[in-house]
Amino acid sequence: MTAADSMYNLLNLTPPANPNGTNLSGQAPPLLIWGASSSVGSCALQFAAASGCYPIFVTASAKRHEALKNLGATHCFDYSSPTVINEIHDELGRLQAGPIQYVFDAVAMDPNPLAAAGAEFILLPNAKLLSTVVRHDKRFQMPLATPHLDFRTRLPGTSDIINIPGEPEARQKTWDALQCAVDNYGKSFKLPPIDVFEGSGEEALTELHKVANGTRGYGKLAIRHPLK
Repeated sequence: MTAADSMYNLLNLTPPANPNGTNLSGQAPPLLIWGASSSVGSCALQFAAASGCYPIFVTASAKRHEALKNLGATHCFDYSSPTVINEIHDELGRLQAGPIQYVFDAVAMDPNPLAAAGAEFILLPNAKLLSTVVRHDKRFQMPLATPHLDFRTRLPGTSDIINIPGEPEARQKTWDALQCAVDNYGKSFKLPPIDVFEGSGEEALTELHKVANGTRGYGKLAIRHPLK
């Protein structure tokens, strides 16, 4: 639902009537997904491909590139490369695709390389930037799994409460996308592997820290309760 909100409400892509039908490639602008091997990122990638985004640039560890190409990525880059922004820029030039219009940070890297000085030369001046967490940089919007409901959050280290009012009309697009994913699950839509963790509470916290700092790797973490 978070991936669907990002693609179909915030970026306003056209949902595919049938993901197994007509090839829509090229009917939507270039897209960059940072951290496409995350759960949200892989879902957003598949929605974007089904809705015709081209090219679709993604970053992930090199060992995930082949799997992401199978999900619809057209160009993969290693996010750990110190020259990754330049590599993306060079590929845009080779493709004559122009700057990127849509960007989705699906892993909430901090500091965010997409907000750093020097990243602007791969983006359109009015590029739409999304992030899975609230950013101090006001260019970023944050998708929600329940965009039709009011959402409240507080930024770490502050006392300010952020209120994001729900938009009732936003639910339909996300719900339709979810149903499309369910109907095509295992065929044209796939989910990352789920790792069910069993162990002590202390060990579970260690795994959660790995998820938070992006070092746990590919897949979804599920913690079986009760913990030991």
